[in-house]
Amino acid sequence: MAQFKFSTKLGKTNLFLIDKSKLEGRLDPIFYASDLTKFNSGKFNSLSIGKVAISFKSGFGAGKKDQSDAENGIIHIRPTNLGKDGLLKYNKNVYVPFNEKADKLEKDDVLFNNTNSQELVGKTTIVTDNKDLYYSNHITRIKVNKNLILPEYLWIILNMLRIIHLVIEYLIFLLKKLMVTE
Repeated sequence: MAQFKFSTKLGKTNLFLIDKSKLEGRLDPIFYASDLTKFNSGKFNSLSIGKVAISFKSGFGAGKKDQSDAENGIIHIRPTNLGKDGLLKYNKNVYVPFNEKADKLEKDDVLFNNTNSQELVGKTTIVTDNKDLYYSNHITRIKVNKNLILPEYLWIILNMLRIIHLVIEYLIFLLKKLMVTE
């Protein structure tokens, strides 16, 4: 296993130093963001999300007057149904009446939270069961071409990007605090 040497001194422009040669062959796309030719030199080609997605569609809004109860409605997936762990959760459900014209979610749909606070935008989940579900206008449903990408892989990548972004923001916050106290 490669040994990483971290700088013992934190400066204003660096978090840590690692010999770049020790990182070759990594699988995470964030590492290769500045030079995707290295990431693309493997067995598979990289494709944009627009090339692998069949469709992107937001759901519909439902205010209090548009809602129903559990006996007379269908769950309306909202940002509160997207767990921090990337899984759908059903502990705070909102129900809406059945609507023939509204799109229902299907197994393997990838759901992306498109509206909310900075911490919550980008929360992503995947529908893993066959259940009657509608989705809110705060959620974008992504259907993928399964011949090009597994929906689970897109779900993992989108969550990884969000988590890495949050970790970097938190590290910067901690470093700023550290620099102020020195």
